[in-house]
Amino acid sequence: MKAPARLPVILAVLAVSGSANAEPEPKPQQKSSYSLPWGLRPATAGSVLRADTALAFQDKATTVATVFHGAVKVADDTAIFLRAPLVHDATEGASSRSAIGNPLVGASYAPPLSRTVRLPTMVGVTLPVGMGGGTDGGKAPASYRISSSGTYARSAMDNALFAVNYTALVLGAGVAFADKGFTVQAETTLLRLARVRGESIEKDRGRTNLTLGVHAGYAFHPALTVSVEARYQRWISTPAALSADPSKRDALTAGIGARTKIAISKSAVMRPGVAYFHPLDDPMAKNGYRVVIVDIPVSF
Repeated sequence: MKAPARLPVILAVLAVSGSANAEPEPKPQQKSSYSLPWGLRPATAGSVLRADTALAFQDKATTVATVFHGAVKVADDTAIFLRAPLVHDATEGASSRSAIGNPLVGASYAPPLSRTVRLPTMVGVTLPVGMGGGTDGGKAPASYRISSSGTYARSAMDNALFAVNYTALVLGAGVAFADKGFTVQAETTLLRLARVRGESIEKDRGRTNLTLGVHAGYAFHPALTVSVEARYQRWISTPAALSADPSKRDALTAGIGARTKIAISKSAVMRPGVAYFHPLDDPMAKNGYRVVIVDIPVSF
């Protein structure tokens, strides 16, 4: 009768012995914290809603240029997207007004080249329906100046969205590395603009534009990523506006920013951030541009 009473003790000893000899379970690998750029394209193609606002303080004006971005993943590493710009400008001596620029529709493809490297690419076209296009009695409509003010507010990186008398074919490619909290990304974008209205005020039938960007960031914590970024825009062709101001040939800006990460549901993550960008040359420097970025992306 005493043997059954010892059975629980024997089983407990065997359990402890077995657990001591068993190999420990491998810890799951922690995913690298990707540093989402400010003016560059994301390194992945997924479903996203994003409101990206640039507050551009100048010597004699303040411009708020927001780009609303929506993307839907349609296949592995492939998404279709729509970008819609909204500009509000308050210039000394002029009434404060708002205008909608040209939307951009397109597709992105970001295949992985390895575990840590991706190749983000895109193709898109702007729709010339922005406010201020065409002419009003042979002159530019009042909204034309408002729409155009968004160009340098966004460091000239999204200039096709604010060229309301043109449609633009946009082609872009880049490379992104992310591992162990570090992110390094670079990209280039070629924009070919073609005039479709406003012939009396737009002297160029076509324009060719190039943008470049480099981003580097580090995740100090899953909820804190700090990054630096440089952005460069250059006209490959020679628009008529350059004859009056040759400094408009190109624009170079650099900035620093920080993001956090907030899980708002099991399938949605918000990565809000704030950054500051400063011009390194004219024409932005001579006009006293100081740009604050407030970015609120939500990925699904």
